[in-house]
Amino acid sequence: MLLRALEDDLSTGTALLDPAHADAERHEKLASLNADQAKAVEDLVGSQFNRQGRAGGV
Repeated sequence: MLLRALEDDLSTGTALLDPAHADAERHEKLASLNADQAKAVEDLVGSQFNRQGRAGGV
């Protein structure tokens, strides 16, 4: 029973790390871009978040 609970906790924690790992990879790629490219990507992502916020009623 304790082992099963530990396995569940480990599985949950690992699942939470997957998006963080993807974010880290994305940030590494962005860091390698030059300043103009980074600004363009930042603007695009910001506009996407703004659109999602309006669509979601936030």
